Amino acid sequence: MVKHSSVYMAGVLFSRVISFIMLPIYTRFLTPADYGVLELLSMSMDVLAMLAGAGITAALLRYYSEKETTAEKNAVVTTALLSTSMLFFLCFGLVVLLARPVAGLVLGDPEMAHLVRLFAIAMAMLATVEIPLVLLRAQQRPVPFVLINAAKLVLQLSLNILFVVYLRRGVEGVLWSNLITTALLSLYLVGMTIRSAGLSFSPPLFRELLRYGYPLIFSNLGAFILSFSDRYFIKAFGTLYQVGIYSLGYKFGALITSLVLTPFLLFWNVEMFELDKRPDRGEVFPKVLTMLSLVAVVLMFGVAVYVPEVLRVMADPTFWDAGQVVALICLAYYLYMIENHVRSALLITKHTKQIAYATTIAAASCLLLNGLLIPPYGVYGAAAATVASYLVRLLLVLHWSQKVYPLRYEWGRIILLPLLAGVFLLISYRFSDMRLVPAIIKDTAAFILFSAVVYFVWMRPRERELVRRVLLRPREALKLLLE
Repeated sequence: MVKHSSVYMAGVLFSRVISFIMLPIYTRFLTPADYGVLELLSMSMDVLAMLAGAGITAALLRYYSEKETTAEKNAVVTTALLSTSMLFFLCFGLVVLLARPVAGLVLGDPEMAHLVRLFAIAMAMLATVEIPLVLLRAQQRPVPFVLINAAKLVLQLSLNILFVVYLRRGVEGVLWSNLITTALLSLYLVGMTIRSAGLSFSPPLFRELLRYGYPLIFSNLGAFILSFSDRYFIKAFGTLYQVGIYSLGYKFGALITSLVLTPFLLFWNVEMFELDKRPDRGEVFPKVLTMLSLVAVVLMFGVAVYVPEVLRVMADPTFWDAGQVVALICLAYYLYMIENHVRSALLITKHTKQIAYATTIAAASCLLLNGLLIPPYGVYGAAAATVASYLVRLLLVLHWSQKVYPLRYEWGRIILLPLLAGVFLLISYRFSDMRLVPAIIKDTAAFILFSAVVYFVWMRPRERELVRRVLLRPREALKLLLE
């Protein structure tokens, strides 16, 4: 797990580096309102992508693992590729035709229709990129997966610099960069997939994929509401400036998913079906969650404690307020990470409807809480509503998963970690009025003290021994990962 997840994490870290390189560009050549426009466009197109995709991407992983022969596996891949490509082209082709009313509805200005068209054309090609990349994951080929994504990021960074910095095209430049990158990547990946798997379509197999995946449409829509509906409420009760500020803070808070959960899930969503066959699965699944929680909370604390100083260095002063909500968003995504692991039981046993039910209930709670908390408390109300909603979904998924696949998780240790982090974070925030260098020293001291408490109080003897071995013999640990 560590070996494969480490490869994926290297790719994610590279993408984060690119994002940090882009941060000064976005915050100096785009206004907070421009940032808000990009966020609203991205969120709205993501909703349509969830509907158009019909959950087939998730079904591809399940059925590719289930099929025995190469011919059967290839049929799964090409059926998924052709069906999702057709659905995406139909859906986003309609958006291109209706660009003016869509721009009026989403952005409040029909004159921004050209931005909608650029984004929709790029999204129409998304399936031809996503399915080949999912195939690489299913084949447990993390290195080419990471290299392809790295090439995409480098190309997109280069084009962003060209269009945004030199040509001063603003939001339109970002969208042209995205469109060109997606088109080139689509041509390469489709050719690679056809050479590898051929080109065929199986109607019975398409029905199987759809039957497994369609409940996940509602789950994904609910997840979208949980993650992004607060932007629409902030826009309704505030301004695009506030949307941009909150969105930037949200991205920092969600780093936990990029640094820990995303690399892990890229491997885990394939491997969990194999681990289910092990006789010691009742020990493996809970232990994985405990160790995942440890890594996540340490990184989460690091993000939350350093982010005010990072913004002071990398962003224009108009964006500095984004650090106010990072800690709460980190907590929300910690709950999200736990829920994603717990739901493995429902995916393994094909109880995908329960995931949809839980997410739908949590999404309804999120809308209600957004309406109650955002008008009086603004971005803080949005962050609090996100935490509460993710907790609702976790509790529901846990309830249903334990019925079909009971496991004994270490809940005491999993809950104690964020509580410890919260105490040290509050102490650090009490001394926030400092110059930059003393503030960084204060943040570093808080991180070291928190890590020491986790090591000496939270960790068990065997876990401390493992940490000592890795620190004292890093070459040996690296050799094991590279074998």
